[in-house]
Amino acid sequence: EPAWYDALASLHSALGDRDGHAAVWKQRALHAETRRALALEQYGAWQAAQDAYAECMSRWQAGEMTLVNTPQPELALWEEGIVRSAKALNQWELLSEYAKAWPGSQPALLMECAWKSADWERLRDLFRRCDMRSQAA
Repeated sequence: EPAWYDALASLHSALGDRDGHAAVWKQRALHAETRRALALEQYGAWQAAQDAYAECMSRWQAGEMTLVNTPQPELALWEEGIVRSAKALNQWELLSEYAKAWPGSQPALLMECAWKSADWERLRDLFRRCDMRSQAA
């Protein structure tokens, strides 16, 4: 059953249907905290949503018993939620630091951060180093 939820959520996300994506995740989510963060995001309460996702991640990393067995897709949702919230809040420096922490895995995010921060030299360098065709696949 979780595989169906994951496929459906992925489809809604690819289509840009944030409400459909959130609706699927409200059914799929194991934790009430995840549903709360999704609701805050839907209401446009970006700072509160970011705080809720960050709190989930912190509690999971601290080994809190209620969050220890969180499935990988839900952990990924928290991480994606933090990134979406940071974009909505124009926290480009934070996103840039996050993308730099995972070298090679976030070139599109690094490019977006450079663009939004008007760091044209860095953007030019990133375009030279990254093959975006492999990212689109």
